[in-house]
Amino acid sequence: MGISISVILSDVSRLFGGDLGAVVEAARVADAEGIHQIAVPDPVALGERTERYPGGDFHYAIDEPWG
Repeated sequence: MGISISVILSDVSRLFGGDLGAVVEAARVADAEGIHQIAVPDPVALGERTERYPGGDFHYAIDEPWG
């Protein structure tokens, strides 16, 4: 079984300044470099009680624009 490599883009607006074309280009570069998956988290799925986050410690403040 091979190794699967993923990248999480957790703050698209900060990384790319709202330029979705740049996000697509980053995906193209990642694909060319052998990255198997790119994930973009959805902040709507998480409420203000981050201590209840089921995935473990949540590393962003609730007002952080991480999505």
